Amino acid sequence: MQKRLLILTDAPAEPLYLPRVRYLVKYLTSWGGDCTVVSEQMPGSDFTIPHCRHIRLPYYTDNKAADLCLRISDKAFDLKDKQMYRYISRTLNKEDYDIVLCSTFNTFPLPAAAKIAEKWHKPLIADIRDMAEQWGTDSYIRHPLPLWTGKAGKTLTSLYEKRQIRRRNEALKKAQTVTTISPWHQQQLQRYNNDVRLIYNGYDEDDFTPQDIHAQEFTILYTGRIYDLTFRNPALLFETLRHLRQSPGQSDNSQKDHLTQFFKDTRLLFHIEKAQHAPLAAMAERYGLTDIVNIKNFVSNKEATDLLHRSSVCLILTNQTENDGSKGVMTTKFFEALGVEKPVLCIKSDNDCLADAISLTHSGLAATNIEETERFILDKYKEWQTFGYTHQVVNKETKQQFTRRYQARQFAEILKQN
Repeated sequence: MQKRLLILTDAPAEPLYLPRVRYLVKYLTSWGGDCTVVSEQMPGSDFTIPHCRHIRLPYYTDNKAADLCLRISDKAFDLKDKQMYRYISRTLNKEDYDIVLCSTFNTFPLPAAAKIAEKWHKPLIADIRDMAEQWGTDSYIRHPLPLWTGKAGKTLTSLYEKRQIRRRNEALKKAQTVTTISPWHQQQLQRYNNDVRLIYNGYDEDDFTPQDIHAQEFTILYTGRIYDLTFRNPALLFETLRHLRQSPGQSDNSQKDHLTQFFKDTRLLFHIEKAQHAPLAAMAERYGLTDIVNIKNFVSNKEATDLLHRSSVCLILTNQTENDGSKGVMTTKFFEALGVEKPVLCIKSDNDCLADAISLTHSGLAATNIEETERFILDKYKEWQTFGYTHQVVNKETKQQFTRRYQARQFAEILKQN
C-alpha cells in the first residue's frame, strides 16, 4: 500500500483520542503507506497520533471569555474550517499526496477537505463516524452559550444543526467514496453519494486481548461520554437493581442471603465527563443505589483497558431506535469489550444495528426489560463467584470481522481504487 494520504480530522478528544484514525494510520503505515494528519488541537492536550506526521492547529484556548467569542465566531462563520483550509493551502504541497481523506464526528473539517481535494484535483474519501440525524437529541451539539438557552436557544440550535447538515451533504456529493460505521448510516448517506461503504468501528488485537484476571468485586463498568441521560440512559439497569434490592422481602432465607451478598460484592463504576457526574449521582440516589454507584472522571486509554480486563460486565448505554431514540450507533466500547471477551450488557436495546451485532457475536445481552436484565446480571455474578472473573464465549469467526486490522484492509482496498 504505497498511497500517500492527507487525513483531515477533528480534535483528538478524551477519552478515546480518535481510535478510528489512530488505528487506520497504524496499519496503513505498516503496509508502506505514508500519512499526514491535520487536526484541531484540544487546549492543554499534547496528544499526537503516532506512526505519522501529525499537525495540530489550535483554535480554542483556556480563556473562557475568549473561547466564548471563538465558539460564536466558528458557529456563525465556520472559522475552524477556513483556518484549516488556509493552513493546508499555504503550507503543504499537493504533489506530496495522492488522496485526501476526512474522518469527521459531525461536519468539521469535511468542507475544508472537500475544498482542498477540489483545489488539488485529488480524490476525496469522506469517513462519517457520526451524523446529526442519529442522536434523537441536540446534546451532542449544545454548548454553554447564554443565547442558546430556553426556547430561543432551542430554535437557534435547530437552525445551526440544519446548516451543518447542509454543509456536510454538499461536501459528500463531491467525494469519490463515503465510508461509515453502521448499516443505518450507510442507508442515510446513500441519499447524497452513490458510493457509500460500510466499515465498522472495532478493536485492535494488540491492545484488546482476553485476560482472565481475578477481581475482588463484581464490577459493572461504563467508560466514555454520556452527553445526557436521555441519550445514554441507565434507567433500566437502575430499575433492575432496585427490584433486586426489594426482592429479599419476598424470598426464602437462602435467596435473601444470596442477594445481600450480591449487593456487598457489586459496584457500578462510571468513568464519564464531569458535566454528567451530578445528574448521574442524582439518578442513583432516586433509585436508592448510591452505596454501589461510583462516579469518576475519564481515565487514560491504558487505564480504561486495564479496567475493562478487571470488569465483570461491560455496560453499553444507548436507547431504542424507535421514535426519538438514537439510530445506528455502533459505539467503540462494544467492540473493545468484544475484543477482551467480557460480557456486554446493552441498556436499553436499540432493536437495531447494535442489538444485531451483539446477537451475531454472542457477546452478551441487548436488554429490553427488567426480567432478562436481572437473569443476565445474576448469571454473570454466579460466574464471578465461581471463578473470580467472567469470560464471555463469543463467536470467534464473527469477532475477527471487527478488528482494526480488518477495517484497515477495507480502507486500503478503497484507496487502491482511487
